[in-house]
Amino acid sequence: FIAATLLSTICGVLYNLWTDYVVRQQIMNGSVPEKGGTVLIYGVLLVVVCIALISMIHNAFAVSMSSRLHQLGILQSVGATPRQIRAFLIKEAAVLCVAPALVGVLLGMLECYGFMQLMIAVTEAVRRYDVIFQYHPLVAVGAFGITFVTILISAWFPAVKISGLTPLEAIYYGGEEPNRKVRKFRIFSKIFGVYGELARRSLYTRKKELRTTAISLALSFLAFITFISLETISGISTKRTYFERYADVWDLQLAIERTVENTEPFGGAETVGLQNTEWQNDKLLTQIRELDGVESCTAYQKMQTVSDILEQMLSDEVKAIGLENLREETQKDATGAYQMAVYLYILDDMSYEKYCKVQNCSVGEGAIAVNKIWDSVHSEWTDRAYLPLLKEEAWELPIAIADYANEMPAIREEFDQSGLTLILSETYYRTVLSYTNEAGTKQQINSIDGKRYYNIIREKAEPVEETTLELSNEEAVKRQIEAFLADDVSYTIEGRLEEEKSNDDMRSGFKIVVGAVAALFAAIGISNMFSATLGQIYQRKKEFARYLSVGMAPNGMKKIFCMEALVLALRPLCGSLLINIPIAVLALYATNISWGEFVKRMPWAVIGWFFIGVLVLVGLAYYLAGRKICSENLIEVLKDETMI
Repeated sequence: FIAATLLSTICGVLYNLWTDYVVRQQIMNGSVPEKGGTVLIYGVLLVVVCIALISMIHNAFAVSMSSRLHQLGILQSVGATPRQIRAFLIKEAAVLCVAPALVGVLLGMLECYGFMQLMIAVTEAVRRYDVIFQYHPLVAVGAFGITFVTILISAWFPAVKISGLTPLEAIYYGGEEPNRKVRKFRIFSKIFGVYGELARRSLYTRKKELRTTAISLALSFLAFITFISLETISGISTKRTYFERYADVWDLQLAIERTVENTEPFGGAETVGLQNTEWQNDKLLTQIRELDGVESCTAYQKMQTVSDILEQMLSDEVKAIGLENLREETQKDATGAYQMAVYLYILDDMSYEKYCKVQNCSVGEGAIAVNKIWDSVHSEWTDRAYLPLLKEEAWELPIAIADYANEMPAIREEFDQSGLTLILSETYYRTVLSYTNEAGTKQQINSIDGKRYYNIIREKAEPVEETTLELSNEEAVKRQIEAFLADDVSYTIEGRLEEEKSNDDMRSGFKIVVGAVAALFAAIGISNMFSATLGQIYQRKKEFARYLSVGMAPNGMKKIFCMEALVLALRPLCGSLLINIPIAVLALYATNISWGEFVKRMPWAVIGWFFIGVLVLVGLAYYLAGRKICSENLIEVLKDETMI
């Protein structure tokens, strides 16, 4: 029943993921995608799940069949062949499993519907198309077929093993394996006494039957805790290095594709090509700046070229270390010069003058060089120290450098560590669309992405408004900007608060998916533990009958059950932590996040509830098994003729 429920749910979810993938590809490409790669991935996932379920059900069948060895031995003694015994056991398993498999498939359909509705709600904010739940009848038929094949394979292995026993072996064992040498657990017994020793020995003798439980629970804890910790670290890093870092730098960003035809929003400027377009009389920039609720707007373009850097141009600090040691990809050419990428940010004239004022630079003919380079020799990338790259003199690299600054303009752009960054005004840029390098070759300045950006900062209310109100204000400004744009203009517009909300929504959806995967592993392990615990009642009756015969009280039996449940739940948790802690340490080091901040933001309650849920289900299995054992007359068990 559990296997059918899981497989039906998984098949339904995979089918909906496939239909969603087809819809997205049709929207983006206008055609139905090939099935090969995606179907192969889904098939591999199903095979992995089926193998795990086979391991679980295999143990259940093995316990059930082993409990009737005495009966099967008698059948063999009166002429039943191993083949007949094997066929009898497999057919019996098939008949017993038809009804629960059918019910499980139906329940899986309901679970699939609930899971997909949850995912549709979570992803609504980041989708631009509608998702409809679908469940084709063939999916249910396929889920039932996969379940039935899984059942038959699971029953086959123990049936083959049992049918190979001789009649004397089957009658003699009578459902109980012979005694084996059991290791001692001295530390455990010293802490928890004789009941702890008996609990650990019992688990040790049944470790083969409980192997799937241990592996599945360990994988569920490892997947869940590792994901939660890494997601927490990623969330802290993203919030700190992006959303909080750029909170005062941008609120909205408009990006417009620059094409020959696309000149209407910019006041009808004449356009010859990407490199020599003059954005004169930018009406859109003026309109945005005049909007209510807009504090400032910076228009800029991103360009790139290369330039030769002579050694005498480098600062003394860089020459002492060696530029090639600071930046391995930069090497000297045959003339002794370094060839370096040069990144140019072309600001509108008003924003350029404001930038020069903030950086205390002169507004003259030339560019402002962001004059710094990461000292990778003496500092880690998580805590970077910077050195001046060039001597602060007048250089032509690739155009005249008028002054030097230490920071980028207040726009949503990262400082690029791999080259030299120059800041230019639009007026000056129009005079240097190309230049001649040291070798006398005309060098073109190329656009990086062919876009013109508008970096917009909204007016902030005092005190700071609630997030929902801020989002509505952001949306209002966005709608006003879109009203200025012609219908044929190709553009994108992003909002910082909306992007942050979308990021949180996507993380929430990802948590649900990973939580579901972890729950799947946990369900397999717990199901196996239920089958192993409840299926071994016959053997464990004899075990506890012996304890009673030497004077153990019923409360002692309960203590043994409780300790076994705790060990089964705690051991995979501790094992997963041994792997998870080093992973978290490495991730914290890589992101330069302190343990204190990580511990404060880590959702310990979620992990605690996950562990409590596992512990409750493990305890429930032992409660049901213990109640069944204690309700029997254990004295009669000692009189069983199959007792060894």
